[in-house]
Amino acid sequence: MRTSRIGAATLLAVLAVTGCGAADDTPAPPVSAPPASTAASPTEGEATLTFPVDDAQVRQCEIFRGTSRLPENKTLILGVRNVDNGSPERYFQAVEDWEYPDDLVEWSGAQWFGSGDSSVGQRFRAEVLVVDLAQTKKAIHEADNKGWHSPDNPEGAIVAAHITLKRVAGPGPADCA
Repeated sequence: MRTSRIGAATLLAVLAVTGCGAADDTPAPPVSAPPASTAASPTEGEATLTFPVDDAQVRQCEIFRGTSRLPENKTLILGVRNVDNGSPERYFQAVEDWEYPDDLVEWSGAQWFGSGDSSVGQRFRAEVLVVDLAQTKKAIHEADNKGWHSPDNPEGAIVAAHITLKRVAGPGPADCA
């Protein structure tokens, strides 16, 4: 599912410029969508996803980037689910410096999309999740050998942003190694 938001002021400005259906053939100025995000209360935190964008192509691994404002007891993780293979399983990865919420004003983190090129052509839903810091520490410790995955997002997680991506061949950026 794709979502985009256009503020009411932006929409009114576009309608005013285009004459709201008038016979004027002047093309409307381009309207750019803001980064994917969902508002949350200050106690819950908030995050945006600035890269990659919805409907982008990704290889086996991609480096995600964004911004956030988090309270000291929250952090960010990335979640991904293959929407084409029928599995409800979601795979989680903490962003870089997840242990330090104050440092996540600008964040980045790697996320994987299948093993090798086995999932080429399939679509994935990727999410930026605001989660409890203590819960994340525990989950990462427990997932040390078997990876962090579940059919559901972690309890209490807030989906701050989500996009759908399409898998193409290739290993991904060198930063993923």
